Amino acid sequence: MEQQLLDQNLSSPENTETETRDLGFGAVVTRASRQRLLNHIPSALSRICSLRFDIRKLSVIEKVF
Repeated sequence: MEQQLLDQNLSSPENTETETRDLGFGAVVTRASRQRLLNHIPSALSRICSLRFDIRKLSVIEKVF
């Protein structure tokens, strides 16, 4: 459902390559940069999860020694 809304929003006529959006804290993004950021979310989440797992393994090793 969220993906459908995102696809509709990105493909709507008012969203052009040059359209910008103010994020409210001094940052402005274009539609293209917004899409690139969204594309990186799954891999970033995967990296975070693997780092958390590595940290847990290290803490277990420290407890053993």
